[in-house]
Amino acid sequence: MGLFDKKFCDVCGEKISLLGNRKVDDGNLCKDCAKKLSPWFSERRHSTIDGIKEQLSYREANKEACSRFQTTRTIGENYKLFIDDVNRKFTVTRSSNFMEDNPDILDFSQASGIDLKVDENRRELKRTVDGKQVSYNPPKYEYSYTFKATIFVNGNPYFDDMEFSISNGSVSTGEHCMSQGMATSGWSVVRNFVSAPGVDKYQRYINIGNEMKEAIEGMRMQAGAQSQVNQYNQTGFNSQDAALLQATENMRRVEELKAIAATGTPEQLQAYLNNQQMQPQMNGMQPQQGFQPQQQFQQQQMQSAPQMSVASVTCPYCGSAMTPTPDGHCSVCSAPLS
Repeated sequence: MGLFDKKFCDVCGEKISLLGNRKVDDGNLCKDCAKKLSPWFSERRHSTIDGIKEQLSYREANKEACSRFQTTRTIGENYKLFIDDVNRKFTVTRSSNFMEDNPDILDFSQASGIDLKVDENRRELKRTVDGKQVSYNPPKYEYSYTFKATIFVNGNPYFDDMEFSISNGSVSTGEHCMSQGMATSGWSVVRNFVSAPGVDKYQRYINIGNEMKEAIEGMRMQAGAQSQVNQYNQTGFNSQDAALLQATENMRRVEELKAIAATGTPEQLQAYLNNQQMQPQMNGMQPQQGFQPQQQFQQQQMQSAPQMSVASVTCPYCGSAMTPTPDGHCSVCSAPLS
């Protein structure tokens, strides 16, 4: 075929415009079909038509996952990390319209880690002497930074990481060097306590990165707890394993409860509490007495007050035996007790 011969998409069959061809290993792809591929997929040119068709089927099925996604937490300003604590799912996108953007919906168990990279750029400042630009003594520099996060993913056939920008462009900190001679890659970024517009913005993006890291690590912990549940269902746990899993699961439920309390209505919160009261934590174990509605917990405390000391109070959220704080919160998980 000649350079200007008409070409047709080997996926949808439509004619490809002059500048709309997207080559694959064994054929041609129109730009409309290419747009439907995952934004994290980078191997198009080395893919086959059959492989592209399989991915488009996966992307079509992903729309159903988008419709079921319930956002309980959002972290970020440019690209955002959206988290569904109820269904244990997450995604990364710049758009809040999931049905239009169709971002890849991933399970907590697919989050294998996260890294933050801060790139520094410096420009020397000069002064004019006798009409010429000369350096200061000692030299002066103006600094700017860009922030990127990479979430590592397992179990997806089309990509194994999601790299995105935390900042919307670069952040200028003027003459304030934020690296202070140390590496700005990873999570050991030095904090500069100088208060200035650019410096404050720099620190805000660092904090966003740290929030994302904490969230991803929490997902991994929850996925690990679920894996232990699955193992228990098959082989059983000894008492020490069961106690560790129970504590982990209780803390997971506390975080889930906080997320729902922050974003849901009182009716949704009450329905969640009632639902948790009815569900055992794992097959073969007795359900916990925690996660009772506040009225039930208060009534229980009034009935048992003559027989129990303050130190023996059990938190209805995390199941810990503890002494409440002076303002009436659990001293372990900070949940309100009244």
